[in-house]
Formats: sequence, C-alpha cells, structure tokens
Amino acid sequence: MGGEGSMQHMITTLRNNSNMLRRKGMFQRKRSFRSIKREYQIASKGINTSKKLSKEALLQIRNKVIENRRRENMKTFIILFIIVVSIILLVVYMIN
Repeated sequence: MGGEGSMQHMITTLRNNSNMLRRKGMFQRKRSFRSIKREYQIASKGINTSKKLSKEALLQIRNKVIENRRRENMKTFIILFIIVVSIILLVVYMIN
C-alpha cells in the first residue's frame, strides 16, 4: 500500500506544529484544533472582533495579567518546594 510514509510525515508535522503553539499557562489546557480553526476562520474573513480600549482599561488588564502570572509562579514554586523537601526527607530517611 502506498502513502504510509507521507501520512506518517503529516501526522508528525501536525503534532510538532501543535506542540509549538504558545501555552499561556502551566495549568491551563491546550487549545483544541477546533478553537484554533474558528479563530483562523474569523481572521481570514476579515471580521475584526477587537474593540478599542482606553488606557485605563489596558492598564487594568495588564495588572490583572501580571497578578495571574505572579499567582501561577507562586503555585509552581510551592509545588517544586514540596517535591524537593519530600525527596530530601526520603534520602535522609534511606541513609539512616
């Protein structure tokens, strides 16, 4: 049967392309193909769904994003700290 190599190449390329998409957060789900396709279709039709915002609104959004990033970094730090402490305690227990 022909075509297996090209199909495998297509599957690998799609997987690599989806892995290259930027994730917005460590604890958020990946975007699905359907949502990405919908965004592309809206953009390709020329429909502009964005609104002009005032400087105050932009500043508010910026502060909210910074706060969310700070919270996410704190969660990551706490998880890593718990893992490291538990590994150290396990090693100390095994040595004794």
